[in-house]
Amino acid sequence: MGLKRLAWILGLSWLSLTAHAEDLLDICRQAISHDPQLALAGATRRYTAEAVPLARSALLPQISGSYGISQDRATSSAGTVISGSTVINTGNGGVGHQRTLSAGVSASQSLLNLQDIASLWSAHASVNAQNALYQGSLQDLYVRVAQAYLKAIQYRSYDQAYQAYAEISQQVWQQVAARNAHGLASKIDVNQAMTSYGLARTEAVDYHNQYNDALEALRQITGSPVGRLLQLADPIPLQTAVPASEDYWIERASSNNPTVVADQFKLDAALRAILAARAAHLPTLSATISYNKNPTWTQFESQHSRTTDTAIGLSLSVPIFSGGAMHAQVRQAIASRDQGVDQLEIDRRQVVRDARNYYRSLAAGVEQVRMARDSAIAAAAAVKSARAGLLVAATDMTTVLYTIEYQAEANTEYAYARNQFLMNQLLLKQAAGDVTWQDLEALNRLLR
Repeated sequence: MGLKRLAWILGLSWLSLTAHAEDLLDICRQAISHDPQLALAGATRRYTAEAVPLARSALLPQISGSYGISQDRATSSAGTVISGSTVINTGNGGVGHQRTLSAGVSASQSLLNLQDIASLWSAHASVNAQNALYQGSLQDLYVRVAQAYLKAIQYRSYDQAYQAYAEISQQVWQQVAARNAHGLASKIDVNQAMTSYGLARTEAVDYHNQYNDALEALRQITGSPVGRLLQLADPIPLQTAVPASEDYWIERASSNNPTVVADQFKLDAALRAILAARAAHLPTLSATISYNKNPTWTQFESQHSRTTDTAIGLSLSVPIFSGGAMHAQVRQAIASRDQGVDQLEIDRRQVVRDARNYYRSLAAGVEQVRMARDSAIAAAAAVKSARAGLLVAATDMTTVLYTIEYQAEANTEYAYARNQFLMNQLLLKQAAGDVTWQDLEALNRLLR
């Protein structure tokens, strides 16, 4: 096969792999459609949203209709039948009957019911809380997808580093064995090199399994197998937090984090629930109107009748005693409010801690990534020099094996440092409640 044809085939293979590679946005689109956690949050939001029309319905007109028919039958040889209070003439005797139809419609309208009004306010606050939680779930999905994608890339780097570590260790072992065969290396050197290769191979297998598990974590989110992942650019831009103010991010997290916002709405709902419970002691006023029609037929025309009735009125209801239920409901609502106050403080302290930690980690991460990258470059150069020195007996076996192991550790440390730096950027924004699709697009542009 000619070199041109081989290059053409390899080029097509590379294009095919690139075409099937899944970037971060592809994975996230799948996750939005198939992630069960986000779907659960959406279902909960839809369920909670119905609390508003349910609470509002108590303040709207209540209209109902009724329809019924009955028949009385009796037999008399005297020629008359008494059906209820009606005397039916049956002639010479026999069976007589009376049919009564009752039909009506009634409507009522609440004019003053502070309990229902407060319940409606509470329902609105609960819906707002659930909307905030859904936004938090969506932002959490963005972060989970990015974290799983970067972690898969990270463990692929670990896998590649320790596969290379194992391959180089094997080559060194083979070189030492060949030198031993010619009396240029001791048996101890051979055993040491073989032991180093065995340990490297064990670690390579372990990291390969962890890489596969990282891919499964992505599959757990999307619900489908994950294709080939892209590589992270090297080097990555080391952009710190903007604005560069720790106080800004703490204040932003305290006021804008979706969990904190939801807690505030939940607390508002609890306060409205207290008003509703206390309003149960107050009188309620409603207007009513009804229309009823009651025609009656007998077996004989002379006994037909028809009555109609229309009534309009006001109804005043005054609670007097309910077995202590109202007082218990008030105490229960107050306890629920206290729970809301405590939960708000718990979550606010947590997001403040998170914002402060991620801001500081991001600031320190710039130097960490730079140092880790320099270490990886230096380790690669050290391995090259040590292997060259081994061939001319200028370097001992221990030094060679140490430099090989150090290179693997330096590469894994660099992969971890840059991935963690990118995640700290997202986690800081998540603490502040500001993670958007544009953040994923910016991260996706770093993939190759």
